[in-house]
Amino acid sequence: MLVLRRVFEDSKGRLWFVGDEVYCYDGDSLYHFSQHEALNRVVTREILEDAEGNIWLGTSNGIVKYDPRSESTDPFTQFGQEDGLMGYDVWSMEMDSKGVLWIGTLEGVSKFDGTSFSAFFIPESAPDSTRGVTSR
Repeated sequence: MLVLRRVFEDSKGRLWFVGDEVYCYDGDSLYHFSQHEALNRVVTREILEDAEGNIWLGTSNGIVKYDPRSESTDPFTQFGQEDGLMGYDVWSMEMDSKGVLWIGTLEGVSKFDGTSFSAFFIPESAPDSTRGVTSR
């Protein structure tokens, strides 16, 4: 059974289906991207597109950037803690109006300015078990 976490339409009108697998439907064909090493055996929770048309995928093993215009044999780039990301387990992402990618992980918040990742610190708060599931 396929578990989908997001359905996303990019600027070219392609539909992306992400979760336990990653698929892209261009209106004619359905492409399966989970066979790529960066997306194999991961859970994808988030997807967004930047101003250049790159697709960013937030996964259980960091972030994967897909450049559909890439002329290289591998249009995928994977980012993790070794690149400055706060944690591998990505749960949320948002691109702000200046093109900065904000990433929520289990270990904290990171931001990517197009060149490098940096930590963004939010003060800790005590878990409140009356407001749903907490990580502690």
